[in-house]
Amino acid sequence: YYESDHHFTEEQLRYLVLAGPYQVRHHNSPKDKSLKAAKTTCMFTTAWLFGEGPGTEKKELAWISSGVKTWNKMKSRGADRKGKLENHFSSITHRSSVQHYSNFKTKNVNIDLMLDSNRRKANQEQQSILQLNKKVIVTLLDVARYLIKQGLAFRREPEAEGNFTQLINLLRRSNRVLDDWFLQTKLQKYQVSYLSKRSQDEYIQLLGAAIEYQVVDEINRSSFISVMVDSTPDLSHREMYSIVIRYTNNYQVKERLLSLQELASKIGEDICRLLLDTLNRKGISTDKIIGQCYDNAPNMSGIHKGVQACINKHLNREIM
Repeated sequence: YYESDHHFTEEQLRYLVLAGPYQVRHHNSPKDKSLKAAKTTCMFTTAWLFGEGPGTEKKELAWISSGVKTWNKMKSRGADRKGKLENHFSSITHRSSVQHYSNFKTKNVNIDLMLDSNRRKANQEQQSILQLNKKVIVTLLDVARYLIKQGLAFRREPEAEGNFTQLINLLRRSNRVLDDWFLQTKLQKYQVSYLSKRSQDEYIQLLGAAIEYQVVDEINRSSFISVMVDSTPDLSHREMYSIVIRYTNNYQVKERLLSLQELASKIGEDICRLLLDTLNRKGISTDKIIGQCYDNAPNMSGIHKGVQACINKHLNREIM
């Protein structure tokens, strides 16, 4: 509800024009108290949407403020006498307001079209940038995949002389899109080339996760599996445990390295926990296990406290 002297903002007018006419379905409409006191049947309070500007200097009250005693006078007030509605529709003020409304609506449509056009253009530019970035990232992943497959080191000192960076520079000589992208990044406020050590490590992790997903999917489609666990110290003398899964795929026997993890303990129970937790984390059911393989170390093959004894105990069944 707005007072009769309320001035609508541009945004309010845009909303009201877009919403269009609305017929109130209840009887609690705002009432002009002065008309009500005069016992006028038709009681209105007005708020002008387009009642300002040229043509409204001499506003004709028509029926909007003086009211009528009976509803039938809205349409006719006797022979040769126009009703208040017809007087209002033919008034200069009404015609001027309609013209203002038409002009505003046309302007409103034009603005919307301009906004839509600009928005479409911005979306197209954004999609173009996303597609370009996607092509560049795929190329960077391909380079990382090549180095991993060939068993080549990614980095060296100085960093600019590393295999990853040098291979990218080689591709830029024949790939105009890739070269332009790197030239543009140098001109940006925040320079991001995705060639840093952190980015290279992330490529390795992403490719490793993708390969692991495929391996686990193959394992889960196999009816039975056997597990193998072994350990060896690395150059820093940390004990690293490798977990290998043996399974069948299309009647072919496969062995895949599932995990390589550090474990400070050499106790059979701790190694058993590491194996079971790894299988659970990867989503591999222990119900598939029908065999286990270890070396002859007591903590692995011991019949009382070795890993093989702990596995039998935790799974509550004898596993070969």
